Amino acid sequence: MRKMFKRGFTLTELLAIIVILIILAVMLAPLIGGVIDESRKQSYKSSAYGLIKGAEFYFTENSDGFSAKKFTINDGTFIGDSFIMTGVLPDYGIINVTADSKVKIIAIYNDWCVYKNYEDVEVTLTSDLNKCTLPTSESCFAFDNSTGTITGYYEYEENNPSNPSCPDNIILPSVIDNVLVEILGTGAFEDLSITNLVVPDSVVKIENFAFANNIITNISLSDTVQVIGESAFYGNQIPSLTVPGSVEIIDSSAFEGNQISELVLLYGTKAIENSAFLGNQIDSLVIPSSIVTIENDAFSENDISNIIIFGNDTNLPSRFDSRISAIGWGDATIDYVIE
Repeated sequence: MRKMFKRGFTLTELLAIIVILIILAVMLAPLIGGVIDESRKQSYKSSAYGLIKGAEFYFTENSDGFSAKKFTINDGTFIGDSFIMTGVLPDYGIINVTADSKVKIIAIYNDWCVYKNYEDVEVTLTSDLNKCTLPTSESCFAFDNSTGTITGYYEYEENNPSNPSCPDNIILPSVIDNVLVEILGTGAFEDLSITNLVVPDSVVKIENFAFANNIITNISLSDTVQVIGESAFYGNQIPSLTVPGSVEIIDSSAFEGNQISELVLLYGTKAIENSAFLGNQIDSLVIPSSIVTIENDAFSENDISNIIIFGNDTNLPSRFDSRISAIGWGDATIDYVIE
């Protein structure tokens, strides 16, 4: 009887199979990794929505008359008050919820940042962790709960020299002591060597001399600010500025004595008062049609050579031509655009 033998793989064939498997692994690894990464990111976003819903429910059930509520997460654990949520807690996070159910969230999951401002409809996921920089500690601020006004800024946390120093780079919190921060008070941050400033989307008014005589070089104004008071940012070092359309009034000397070379005025601003931008380095300017009033010396002592003025009436030139010198536009070339 003839015996049958099964032929095995030769060494060459085995090596060929191994090479093919390695090639397939190299080709599929990015695809599999991408699927896993996308799944992880979706999990972070879903957890952020879980935090939002949980915070809203907690505030509805436990508002206790507060105008807002703040929740803090550190090392994946709630610090202080907590609530039930679906999903996974972030490594670090702050969730603010207001009485009218507006929610702001900053959450860090590993190397990802999830954030949402009060007026945003959806959360945003980004690898830019600068978007999730946590606000300056509440203990650095003197705060009037009855008016939602920051009235001062301490050199040390809780105004105690034995505590950590309060930073010169300030990211203002939108909630302090479960009350919305709506006003930055008169002289609250004056003469404190502040270098950078982020204003949250809860603030509606920046009062007189609030940040005067600092060394601010970077500033971010939220689109909730409506009034910038007299000399509010006088004597800083701001090189560029975008004024949100929410700002109706830029008061006298508000930005006098800075280093502004690039100024963007968004539609919405109505009045620019005396000397508002005196003594800067502005070389060109666009005036939106929303602006009704520009007072004397508003732009004096700049380097303005080109101006575009938008308006919706044929009398636009007559409104400004007789006041060019008084406003501080000197020999600038002016183009009028009738909308």
